Amino acid sequence: MFVIWLSGMSGSGKTTIGRKLICEIKKQHDNIEFIDGDEVREFFGQDLDYSHAGRIANNKRIIFAAKLLENHGIGVVIANIAPYEEIRQFARKSLKHYILVYVKASFATCEKRDVKGHYAKVKSGKMKNFTGHDDVYETPLNPEIVCDTEKETLDDCVKKIIEYLKERRLI
Repeated sequence: MFVIWLSGMSGSGKTTIGRKLICEIKKQHDNIEFIDGDEVREFFGQDLDYSHAGRIANNKRIIFAAKLLENHGIGVVIANIAPYEEIRQFARKSLKHYILVYVKASFATCEKRDVKGHYAKVKSGKMKNFTGHDDVYETPLNPEIVCDTEKETLDDCVKKIIEYLKERRLI
């Protein structure tokens, strides 16, 4: 099995790609789960802040859950910002079949999409420590796949990931 981590800024398309990818994989395999970083935060009652330490802790929760699933032969698709290279390297060391997908989109594009209203809150000063604005999003150094959502369609991105998995006989 494998763990696909879709990393990118808020509004880049991670969750949209992840949900469609799960649907496509389920056509061939039932042993697949989806983890959304926002849902993990919500499940734990928003007990972590958006500081560097809070983000690391939330990502480690996600990595732990993914590791348990992977150890039981269940594939995992994760949609989570994972803004720091250090946490992506921790995931790479912790998971057997880690596949990093960089969901690339500029801050300006993500701001236009603003699906959650975060960018508006940042502009009005109601939100601090926002990735790509007050806090850094470190562009991944070695992603297995790059999905540029400014240039590629949703179907193109999903197809690219499916082809990668097929080439490596993971599905």
